[in-house]
Amino acid sequence: MRDQAAIMRMRVLALALVMAAFSVIVNGQTTEAQDPQQKLVIPTTDVTVQVIVTDRYGRFVTGLRQADFSVREDGLLQKVEKFSDSTAPFNVALLIDTSRSTQNKLGAIRKAAQAFIKQLQPNDRVMIVTFDEHVRFISELTNNRAELDRAVKSLKSSYMTSLYDAISQTITERLNKIQGRKAIVILTDGVDTASKRASFESTLEMVSATGIICYAIQYETRNDGVPISRPLFFPNGGGGQRFRANFVGSSPREIAQDPPVQTESEKKEQGKPLINLPRPSTSVINGDPPASVPGNRPMTRVNSQGGQPLRDRYLIATDFLHSLAVQSGALHIRAENIENTSFAFQRIAEELRNQYTLAYISSNEQRDGKYRSIAVGLKVPDLVVRARHGYRVPKADPADEAPSERKAPAGAAKPNN
Repeated sequence: MRDQAAIMRMRVLALALVMAAFSVIVNGQTTEAQDPQQKLVIPTTDVTVQVIVTDRYGRFVTGLRQADFSVREDGLLQKVEKFSDSTAPFNVALLIDTSRSTQNKLGAIRKAAQAFIKQLQPNDRVMIVTFDEHVRFISELTNNRAELDRAVKSLKSSYMTSLYDAISQTITERLNKIQGRKAIVILTDGVDTASKRASFESTLEMVSATGIICYAIQYETRNDGVPISRPLFFPNGGGGQRFRANFVGSSPREIAQDPPVQTESEKKEQGKPLINLPRPSTSVINGDPPASVPGNRPMTRVNSQGGQPLRDRYLIATDFLHSLAVQSGALHIRAENIENTSFAFQRIAEELRNQYTLAYISSNEQRDGKYRSIAVGLKVPDLVVRARHGYRVPKADPADEAPSERKAPAGAAKPNN
């Protein structure tokens, strides 16, 4: 009897173990079946917009509140989720061209960079990045002014210029990994000769997608070592006007082969140091995207040959830096030479101290890769707003789409219900 009782207990225990194992298998299958539903997340597009507000005389306006702003995307009102006023600290990446063209100008570059850093807010963090044939992070983000001073003093020149790579790596390897307000300030002639990872188009696409405001200070190197040539001219009806960087809200046009006759006022300006600041520009609701929309071919052409690709590297440089600034809502400032860049840095530092940051989640959930316009409005009258014009939303990865949202291949048979 004892043996039979023991056998019964063994059978009951074995049956219990089998049931427990079956339960684990069933539960595991159920969990796996539910995982795709649990992981299905509707993609959202977080959009950050840096905003500069001035009065009609160009003076910065501070003290505005979130309720004073409105944001529209493709004409549709969006809900502002986050707001930072002009007192919030900035994370600034200072990108300095150290190619061969700067070999005899490092003293002026160091002086201008040090003056710029001193004009920032005490809590603003700065990163020093140099680029020639290589991109070097000389210092990481810090508000330690002594450390930044040492980094600036260590600048050395080399040979080539990898401008596109410098912007791309700064964003992907540094700025994309931090929160808060972010800006890039670039000192360069704009002529890229060595980038391998990024291109003209891919860099503009990246800046447009991230919303990082990018200031460009462009100095002239075309005439290094030779007498300064006459200014360039743009066609303007029957006459012409001096080539200036009043580009925000407009695009550079074709260069005339022969400059028109200068006016008396232009002759008086001949030979003066040039620091050209863009005019203020307001956003336009439901307006067409700017000519510098990412993916569009550059507008600048040589000798009005609209069907031909760009051929002059200095025109490419100007078009790139202009597009970079316009797309991000920043300034493209041209200086006659490096020695005249101090005022440009001063202007940018002043802007960084007087900016608002708005963030919203786009109400358009489509990941179609299309360009979307952004228009920032103010409820306070008689003020001028400058912000980026828009962005191109990334295309959705087909692997991330729900099965019901995937399109069947053309000609595929429809399933029977």
